[in-house]
Amino acid sequence: MWTSGHRWNHVIPVPGLNLSLTARLNGVGTPGRASVSNSLTLRSAAGYPQPEPRVWDDSVDWRRRPAASTESPPRQSEGLQAGLETASRVESNQGKRPRPWIHVKRAFVIGHPINHSRSPLIHGHWLKSHRIDGSYEAIDVAPADLPDFFERVRSGEFAGGNVTIPHKEAVFALADERDPLAETIGAANTLVHRPDGVFAFNTDYLGFLGNLDQNVPGWDKGVNEVVVLGAGGSARAILVALKSRAIPTIHLLNRTLQNAEDLAIDIGGPIRAGGLGDFASVAPGAGLVVNCSSVGMHGSRFDSVDLNLLPKSAVVTDIVYVPLETPLLADARAAGLRTVDGLGMLLHQAVPGFEAWFGVRPEVTPELRRLVEATL
Repeated sequence: MWTSGHRWNHVIPVPGLNLSLTARLNGVGTPGRASVSNSLTLRSAAGYPQPEPRVWDDSVDWRRRPAASTESPPRQSEGLQAGLETASRVESNQGKRPRPWIHVKRAFVIGHPINHSRSPLIHGHWLKSHRIDGSYEAIDVAPADLPDFFERVRSGEFAGGNVTIPHKEAVFALADERDPLAETIGAANTLVHRPDGVFAFNTDYLGFLGNLDQNVPGWDKGVNEVVVLGAGGSARAILVALKSRAIPTIHLLNRTLQNAEDLAIDIGGPIRAGGLGDFASVAPGAGLVVNCSSVGMHGSRFDSVDLNLLPKSAVVTDIVYVPLETPLLADARAAGLRTVDGLGMLLHQAVPGFEAWFGVRPEVTPELRRLVEATL
């Protein structure tokens, strides 16, 4: 029997996780005053922070729980990847709705510019699909305003958010704690608020490889050289991902040679820095070309990149997804090369963040891709 002030511990077996739940019930049996306070400790190898799901529980009416209830405590969804201790409170009230929504949690994507972002559409779709009372908004934050915005995140105004160009390296430096992968990459694209500060991690690595593996299975078999265009924050994650596939030689080309050289030293491994003008000399041996810069966002194109110099078996991919077919991809298609757009990377890299903020792991479905494609 659960009675007022009763405290209990419960261990929930979830594959790959060690999860314990402690709860105290107060005023059970008093309509309109019942409350459940529970603290969760989640652990997994991935280290992603994870709050509870903010979803409807159609099997429980929290306002009218009998004192002698035999119901089990709320369950966490399987597959959660977490590395953060969090606490959340579910409060019932005397409203007219039979089962009130839990308080709204806010998330965001920041960048400069940010109007091109489809992240609000993606996360909005998942919020609606899972009936979660939350919000996700695009916020244009200029570099000079980033420290002030970060304080808003640290204060708890947001559950967390995504970060895009040009802030990925800056938020890495501002974060109170970072996961090991973000430490290796030196940049972060996902932030999570927690009681002791802001936790930063990077999901670009997973999104990039997931997109290529899904669209060009076996793309890395027999590939000895890869060309990466751009040496910004996004390139860091791509370089680490390519290293994980044991690519023998990675050519990192950038307008500013010094930036490419510095990045090659930071990441280490078989990375050779060069300028964009070096593309002609390295293209004949490349099995993959990756654009990690913002070139292509507004119809811009590379002046010194001749894709006709690539082998006909090469793959060209772009992390830019607006437009869906960038000038680089259009040129590659015209040259008879295989192409992979950046939308798939966006969709796959969004999953861990949503799970961290809202407690539910969403799926990348054909319906979601069609929804986003319709806006491009």
